[in-house]
Order: sequence, then structure tokens, then C-alpha cells
Amino acid sequence: MKIARLVVILLFTSIALLATPSNCPSSPGSTLDSLNLDGGCIQVDILFSSFAISTDPSSLAPAPTTADVLMWGSGAAPNMDANFDTTGSVNTWSVPGDGTGGQLNQTLTYNANLQNLNDFVALSIDGTGTTVSGNGLVILTETYCVGATTTVGCTPGNGGSVTAVFFNGALQSNSSPATFLPTSSLVAISEQIQLFNVSGSPTTLTNLDNDFQEFVAPEPATLLLLGSALGALGLIRRTRR
Repeated sequence: MKIARLVVILLFTSIALLATPSNCPSSPGSTLDSLNLDGGCIQVDILFSSFAISTDPSSLAPAPTTADVLMWGSGAAPNMDANFDTTGSVNTWSVPGDGTGGQLNQTLTYNANLQNLNDFVALSIDGTGTTVSGNGLVILTETYCVGATTTVGCTPGNGGSVTAVFFNGALQSNSSPATFLPTSSLVAISEQIQLFNVSGSPTTLTNLDNDFQEFVAPEPATLLLLGSALGALGLIRRTRR
């Protein structure tokens, strides 16, 4: 009977391992389309999935596709970063700076889903980790919806946005992190990437760095230690009585 139980446990464990997406690389190297085919990737304890890129029809071309954008993770709970990088790609987020007007306007969408008991409490664009070169205007807007798989039609009170503005290659302003109650493990994200084509040198965005902050629940071992301590105190008090 014990052997049969062990076989069943090993079988389910093997199935779970086969179905688990690969970890996010810690440096550029895996494109979004390959990650999407594998069901996403896990950065520490967050599953990133459902990647898609849409472009405004009037946007300047060319613009990156899911095959051009590389994803990699950094940091550890409770503060983790998701980086979207086009370094070395055929197409990147850039405008020529020829003063003819227009803009590159593209939206990167994905889901971030926690895989354990921790909950999301804050979300922001890391202005210091995002890489912009050139003298043009760049506006990054991160729209989110908590507890949903899409930001479209987000219920009031569950969504919002944060913005980072760059000019002359430097961060000019950055919204405070979006904070919400630690009640959901799922967040839908839409990243709007706007580069304005002004006169001057070409303007390029090569890395977009997003910061995810979590509420960290006590580990089981910590809870066990706390329970043991409380039990010991109760026993000592009862003995004294």
C-alpha cells in the first residue's frame, strides 16, 4: 500500500514538473514568443504569460514583435523586476529623430500571476533600470488590473496606471508605485510605449524594467516556531499555577 502511494506521488510530481514553465533567464536571451509557446516563464514565484504586442496603425515602423523582445528577470521576493529588452534584436523601440513628426506607439500586454501564498501589493516602472538614449521624448504608461487577465473593461477600484517620462535620455518624472490591498495573486498589465520623433539624434528604448512588490507571508517553519513558543509559554504559565 505504501509503495502504491509513493508511485502515485512520484507520478503526479513528474507531471507537475513537465507542465511547469521554465524559469525566466537572469539576462537577455529568451524571446517572448518562445516563452509564450512554453506557457510563460517563472521569475522566483511569479508566472509571466499571455504575451502580446499591438501597434497603433499610424505608428512609425518598424516596431518590435514578440520575436524581437527578450524577457529576463532579476531580484527576489518581495521585490522583483521583469525586464523587456530589445538589445541586439532586428527591430527595437526607436524613432529616427528626423523631425518629420509622428511617434512609435506600441503596447505590450501580459499577465503576472503569483504561484504561492504571497500577494501583490505594489507595481511600478523602474525609471533607473529602464534604458533610453537620444534626445527625444519617451512616455511609458503601465496600466494594470488586479484580479483579472486583461486590462480591458477593468472594474473601477481594481485598476489604474503609472507613468514614467524621459527626455534627452534621462528620467524626468516617475509616478509613485501603484499600491493595492494584498488580496489578489493575479495582475493584468498593458505597457504603452511612446517615442516621439523630434529633430535631433535618434531616440531608442532598449530595456523596460518593471518592479513587482509582494506581501511576504510567514514561512511554515516560522509559523511552527511561533506556535511552539506560544505553546511553551502556555505550559510554563499552567505549571506555575
